[in-house]
Amino acid sequence: MIRENKKTLDDDEASDSMSQANGAMGDRGAYPVTAIVTYAICSVGMILMNKMMTAKYKLIRPVQLLMLQSLAGTLLGFTMKRTRMADIIDLDAKVMIRWLPLSCIFVAMLGTSLMSLSSMSMAMYTLLKNGAMFLTAIGDVYIYDRKLSSDHILAFYLMGLGSVLSTGVDRWITTSGLVWTTLNILFTAGYNLYLKKFLSDHKEYGGHWVTMYYNNLLSLPLLLPFCFGGLDGFVREVSALEYDGKLSLFVFTVAGALLSVSSLFCLHETTPTTYTVVGATCKIPNIILGAIIFDQYPTKQGVLGIVVAFAGIFLYTSASIHDRAYHDAKKKNACETPPEDDLERGK
Repeated sequence: MIRENKKTLDDDEASDSMSQANGAMGDRGAYPVTAIVTYAICSVGMILMNKMMTAKYKLIRPVQLLMLQSLAGTLLGFTMKRTRMADIIDLDAKVMIRWLPLSCIFVAMLGTSLMSLSSMSMAMYTLLKNGAMFLTAIGDVYIYDRKLSSDHILAFYLMGLGSVLSTGVDRWITTSGLVWTTLNILFTAGYNLYLKKFLSDHKEYGGHWVTMYYNNLLSLPLLLPFCFGGLDGFVREVSALEYDGKLSLFVFTVAGALLSVSSLFCLHETTPTTYTVVGATCKIPNIILGAIIFDQYPTKQGVLGIVVAFAGIFLYTSASIHDRAYHDAKKKNACETPPEDDLERGK
């Protein structure tokens, strides 16, 4: 999503760490269906609004648009912090210095996402974005010594094959779109890997609200120096919008914050596995609605590529869930197995 909840190597790991960090909110709730539907609507709506702003209303002003979203996210986080509805701890100077590179990558990731959507179809954007998953996994293998299963490798092959089949015949692909999407993939993978390292060193900042608040807060000084350059043009373009355009801009502004809230709600009411599956499934309506709303229908070969790529996406999700269950079982067995000294005493 542009505000694609900023996941670590795999959605299971990310959602698990976030749900643990927010465990103070209590046990899992009684509204799992509501949470899933809300998160799905916000996730799909976010990417649609990004496309709407850049493609339909021609507001190709990534700095000003991101400034609005960051202000909304900061205001929400500040309100939650002051009212004590969320446990958001203060940053010290040393941690803030380490967080700034993360915010820089965060801004670059969101900005290149907007530019990508302005110059290609949502279907191709969704498929090509799987490259970020691949690069993150490769980085995790070399940096964090993660092992990839044969199912993961096959999944990446299917995603790559599907992308090649689709992009080769898609008439909505542009050179600038490919450049922006490539940059977005690199920034997304870099964000995932850096975030994982940062949270492993500073677990106290691992809560979902904490990450959302400080990412948006520290984005403001990064965006502000570049915001005034095209501000007059942005104001003129917004003023020229009809009522539906201005309403869409308002929804776009609050969409990032709403996605963060719905993501937290889904994590609290369901399980990390459910959260992962919902995230993967949301890519289907993204492609369908994007084709219908923006009249950017894929060719028959493009549809075949989409089917192949989604086979890879769901295989990857299944393999990740299986790995998670395996590691959870190992941790549980390790906790239940008494130390050797205790075994000796029992003899």
